[in-house]
Amino acid sequence: MKRFIWLLIVMMPFLSYGNFATEDVNDLIIEGNSQLSNGNYLDAIQFFNRALEIEAENYLAFYGKGLAYEKLYYLDTAILNYRKAIYNKDDFSLAFYRSGVLKYNFNLYSQALKDFEKVTQLNSNNLEAMLYTANCFKKMGLFIGASDLYKKLAEKSKSHKEFMLQSCKARIDNEAIENTICHFDSLVIIYPDYDSAFYYRGMCKMNAGLFLPAIDDFSIAINLNDKFTGAYIYRGRAKQMLDSKKSKEGNEDLIAWKQIQPDFIDIELEKAYDYYFDSLYYDAIEHFNNVVSADSGRTDAILSLGLCYYGVKNFVRALNFANMVLHKSPQNIDAELLKAKIFHGIEKEKDKQNKYINVKYIATITSSDVLSGNVINVLKQAFDRTMSYAGFIEPIYHYDSILVSTEKIIKLDPTNIDGYLIRAETSSNRRKDSVAEYCYAKAIELSNEPECYFKRGLYYLKKKEFNKSLDDFIKAYELGYQTLEIKIIKIILYEITERDAFRSAYLSSVFKDEILNASANYFYGYYLLEYLNDSRTAIKYFDKAIEIDPYYYDAYIYKNKAKNKKESGIHIR
Repeated sequence: MKRFIWLLIVMMPFLSYGNFATEDVNDLIIEGNSQLSNGNYLDAIQFFNRALEIEAENYLAFYGKGLAYEKLYYLDTAILNYRKAIYNKDDFSLAFYRSGVLKYNFNLYSQALKDFEKVTQLNSNNLEAMLYTANCFKKMGLFIGASDLYKKLAEKSKSHKEFMLQSCKARIDNEAIENTICHFDSLVIIYPDYDSAFYYRGMCKMNAGLFLPAIDDFSIAINLNDKFTGAYIYRGRAKQMLDSKKSKEGNEDLIAWKQIQPDFIDIELEKAYDYYFDSLYYDAIEHFNNVVSADSGRTDAILSLGLCYYGVKNFVRALNFANMVLHKSPQNIDAELLKAKIFHGIEKEKDKQNKYINVKYIATITSSDVLSGNVINVLKQAFDRTMSYAGFIEPIYHYDSILVSTEKIIKLDPTNIDGYLIRAETSSNRRKDSVAEYCYAKAIELSNEPECYFKRGLYYLKKKEFNKSLDDFIKAYELGYQTLEIKIIKIILYEITERDAFRSAYLSSVFKDEILNASANYFYGYYLLEYLNDSRTAIKYFDKAIEIDPYYYDAYIYKNKAKNKKESGIHIR
C-alpha cells in the first residue's frame, strides 16, 4: 500500500500534465470570457493564462487578459496585454481600440491617436474610433483637425445636427471669424429651428464686434427656447456693448436668466474647475467665460481664465486677464504671480523657439503607411500654434517685468515661495548666481517643498555641479516628487557620477513602459541637449520619441534645434 502511494506521488506531475495537455485552447478562452462576463476577473485571467501556456501566441487570450486587467484597474498591465494581442495579430482592431481608449482616459491623447487611426485604417466606418480621434485633436488644441473629423462624423452618423455644431464650434477663435460665421450660416439654413446654432453664431458675431446681428441671433435662440440661460446673458452683454444707453435694457436680460436658472454660475464654475484641474484648459475656458459674462465682477473666474490661457501658452490673453484683475484689485498676489509666470514663460518659449519663429516648415513622409495623411496637417497646425505666442509681446522687457512682479509679490507676502523660485530661475538665466542661490535657499527654508529642491537641482545641473544636483533630485524624489521627468534626470546623473549603478538600471525600466516610453525618450534627449550639450546623442532619443509617437511635436522642435538647421523639417519615418 505504501509503495502504491509513493508511486502515485511520483506520477502525479505526469498525470496532471496529461490532463492539462488535453485541455482545448478554445474552451479555455470561452470559459475565461464567461468568467469575465460574470465579473470574476481574477478567475478569467487564470483561464487565459492556461490557454497561453498551451498556445503562447494566442491573441484572443492576451485580449481577454487585457479586458480583465482593465476591469481590475491595472491599466498599464491592460495596455501591455493589448499590445501583445496586436503583436500576434497586427490587424486586431478591437485591441487597438481598447488600447486607445485607455490612453485617452490617461490624457495621453497623442499616443491614443496612433491606436484610433489604426482602427479607422482597418475599418473606415468605425464611428467610435473616429469620434475619439476628433476628441483627441480637440483636447490637444488642434481644432481645425477636430472640426474636419466632426464634419465627417456628421456625414456618416444619424447625429448630423449635433456633429455639425461641434465642427462649427471647433473653428471659433481658430480661423477668421467671417469664415466661422459662414459655417454657422450653412448650419442654420439646414436646421432653422436649432437654437444652439443661432446662439454660437451670435457668439461669433459678438467677438467680431457685430453686436446688433449678434443680438438678433440670441433673440432667435430665445424665441426657440425661452429657457436658454446663456442666450439671455450674452444678449444682455451685447446690448451693453452696442450702446451704453441700452445698458438698462441689457440688465433686464442679465436679471431674466437668474429667474430661469439661479444656480447657473455655481454649475458653470464646477464644470470649469473640473476641466481646469484635469488640465483640459480649452474646455475650462468656455465655462469660465460664461461665468464672467453672467457676473463681470467675478475676479476669481477672470483670474482663472488667465491661468487657462497661460496653460495653453497664449500669453497675450493670459496677460490681459491678469491685468484686468490687478485693475480691480492692485494688491492681488495671485494675479501678480500670474504676470510673473507669463513673462517667465515667454522667456522660456523664446529660448526654445528663437531659431524657428517665422520659419517655413517642410513636411515629408518617407513611408506610405505611417498613419493617416492627416498627421502632417495636424503637426503643421501644432507648430503654427506653439510658434506664434512667444513673439506676441515683443516691446516689453521680460526680465525687468519679472523682477518688478516678483519684488511686489515678496513685499506683499514674504513667505511666497513662488516669487522666490521665479526670481531665482530668472537670475540663474542671467548668470546672477548669488541672487539665484539666495532665492533657492530662501524658498527651501520657507517650505521644504519638493519643487524647490527640483528647481535648485536643475540650477546645479546647468552649472555642471552634478553631485549637488543629484542630492537635490534625490531629496525631491523622497519628498514625493516622483515624476517621469525627475526619474530621467536621476538616470542621467547616476550614470555621470557613477554613484549607484543599480539605481540607474532600476530607473531605466521607464523606457520599457508602454505609456511612458515616448516621453522618457523625449526627456532624456531634452536634458542631454539643454543641460549637457550632447546634441549627437540627444537626436537619437528625439528620433525614438518621434518613432513611438509621431505627434510629439516638441521632439521635432528640439531635434531641429540639436541639428542646428536654419530651416526646420518634419520627417516622419
